[in-house]
Amino acid sequence: MRKTLYAVMGNPVLQSRSPAMQQAAFAATQVPAAYLRLHAESAAEGLRVAQAMGIRGLNVTAPFKESIVPFVTQLDRQALSLRAVNTIRFDDEHIAGFNTDVEGLRQSLSAEGIDVHDQRVVVLGTGGAARAAISALRAQGAAVVVAGRSLQHATALAKTFRVTALSLDAQELAGVVCDAVLLVSCLSTIDRVVPPQWLHRDLTVFDIHYGRPTRLLTDARARGCRTLDGREWLLHQGGEAFECFTGKEAPTACMRQAVFAEDACPSVSRPIALIGMMGAGKSVIAAAVASRSGRQYLDMDTAIAATAGCSIAELFATKGEGDFRALERQQLTAYVETSGSVIACGGGVVLEAANRALLRAHCHTIWLWAAPEVLAHRTRDDTRPLLAGQDRSTALRTLLHARMEYYVEVADMVISTEEESPEHVAEAIDAEVCCVSGC
Repeated sequence: MRKTLYAVMGNPVLQSRSPAMQQAAFAATQVPAAYLRLHAESAAEGLRVAQAMGIRGLNVTAPFKESIVPFVTQLDRQALSLRAVNTIRFDDEHIAGFNTDVEGLRQSLSAEGIDVHDQRVVVLGTGGAARAAISALRAQGAAVVVAGRSLQHATALAKTFRVTALSLDAQELAGVVCDAVLLVSCLSTIDRVVPPQWLHRDLTVFDIHYGRPTRLLTDARARGCRTLDGREWLLHQGGEAFECFTGKEAPTACMRQAVFAEDACPSVSRPIALIGMMGAGKSVIAAAVASRSGRQYLDMDTAIAATAGCSIAELFATKGEGDFRALERQQLTAYVETSGSVIACGGGVVLEAANRALLRAHCHTIWLWAAPEVLAHRTRDDTRPLLAGQDRSTALRTLLHARMEYYVEVADMVISTEEESPEHVAEAIDAEVCCVSGC
């Protein structure tokens, strides 16, 4: 039984813990589903790729919560009010958009016994998460001040919710923070945004950035503030999203365990493995990633051909696919031990369970996506053994269908190569890996 696909879409997205959380929920409720990370350059691109892949539901993170709204055909009450969407469900006739961030924040504060009624609260940021935070806090009777890098954006947001606006650089923000009982940061940076001397023991600091420790949380703990982990918000909004996707009650306990599992930060020297169909651009993009990052470039097909003493086509013709797969397995076993490398894998490397286990255990595995029609055009002059004597689009679609579940099983992230240049895709991959590795 083929699993239903879901994903989180963002930029960056490789650091997201949503896959671990949602996979735990699917397992606990026996829902046959899988969950991916989808890197996108725009909301339109992300939706197009998701639909082409057959993804049935998306969680939407920065920076697309607002820009995706025009593409959604049905909005729930919260999403319509906020003009921000963080959850999408692809129904038969509609793209349905929801906002679970508001309820996620409300549940986070409620679980910690935090009462903001008639209390001063500061929200940092002006994006989709900030809109949800302000809405949730206003509904609980808080006196909200929103502060942003752009006073213009903060003022527009404040006008919508009838709250006070300030610039992050405004001197009067110091007095506001000193009078506040709660500070909610909806900024994506880990850098210092609030001078530590503004923070006080009666202040609770809630930072939604959970990938790496932020200076705000570090400063808050040093100043004796109460702090809330951003994973609390992730957990509660994720439970609401799960219920939206499946219609089942979210298994919060197992989702919490997955979200708060203390995984080791992946080493920056961990190999990057590029997987995907023939024609997706694995070799040229791997070379570009290696060039910009200083990593070693390793091409599996080139190495296998050198070992066999003949081309891949000749190897298939004289020895058969079985011998090719054996050499492929040997080569991958050697390559995953090569730290600081970028590996261009063959399209069928995922067919063997042993290879999939190696990729999961040792690599940042990036799935390069391109639709069969694009792949057919790119390989029109190739003499690929698996395409010989067949209509290319049909053959590639059949191959993709057969391999899809294996790509899903091992991919840490999916990125489209259909519209962006190899250099741009390489830059995005390098930035994502640096983000998750803390470099």
